Amino acid sequence: MLTVEEVRLLARLRTACGPLHEGQLADFPVTVRDRLLADLEWRGLIVVLHSAGGTIAMLTPRGWERAAGRA
Repeated sequence: MLTVEEVRLLARLRTACGPLHEGQLADFPVTVRDRLLADLEWRGLIVVLHSAGGTIAMLTPRGWERAAGRA
């Protein structure tokens, strides 16, 4: 079962139709955002890339299905 914040983050990634950088997730507090990203990545719903330019998150195929309500 996903939390309300996790569902909201998946929906945002789905509507973006592509990767989001950490600036686009600024309405989540940093500690909450990092936990959400880690949890969703552990579930195999997103991929998180860390670089010198910041963090980028994108949906996996399984994440697309879950965000669309099919899983």
